Amino acid sequence: MERRLHSARIGRFKPLVDYDWSWPEQIDQASVSELMTLQFLQSASNAILVGPSGVGKTTIAQNIAHQAVLQGHTVMFTTAGKLLGELASLDSDSALRTRLRHYARPDLLVVDEVG
Repeated sequence: MERRLHSARIGRFKPLVDYDWSWPEQIDQASVSELMTLQFLQSASNAILVGPSGVGKTTIAQNIAHQAVLQGHTVMFTTAGKLLGELASLDSDSALRTRLRHYARPDLLVVDEVG
């Protein structure tokens, strides 16, 4: 478990138990709870968290990723900048294909800071 948590690169985060559901005012707590069930993984669906800076999208994503690891799924947490920078630095098609397979391998890929 410890190895899987470390390789997921989720980092330190605040548990949803401590999340202030009164801020932001327009958050859909039921949808977040549904995401925490990880049903979207079984249907191979995407979950996209949209909102302004500072409302807790990263915290929610980290909690979803942590829940996935606890349930036995493989997880990778990264930022869009790191992912794109790494892919752009590759100098051959074979290296690019290999790295894309690396990102496609986990059951759950969380890409943070897209906007």
